[in-house]
Amino acid sequence: MTFDSDRQPERGTVFFGDLRLIPIALSEPARLQLQPAKTVDLGEGKGAPVARSIKGGVVGLLLDGRGRPLQLPADSQACVAALMKWHQAVDLYPK
Repeated sequence: MTFDSDRQPERGTVFFGDLRLIPIALSEPARLQLQPAKTVDLGEGKGAPVARSIKGGVVGLLLDGRGRPLQLPADSQACVAALMKWHQAVDLYPK
């Protein structure tokens, strides 16, 4: 992701099952370029790159790699671990 300002670009990978919150101010313009895995369709076909102009939202930009339909692990410990991981990724319950 690149910004119109002098802010440093953001780079990274979102793996299946991950959430990633990128702080970006409300209405801050940016250019997002995504390269999905071969089997992932972001709206342009499986594996096809996507580039969009975006603006920040109330909490920033949330990239959600959990898949659809959202499936929680059947094992209760694994389920709690997944929920905790997602809560931490978005700072849902700040200390």
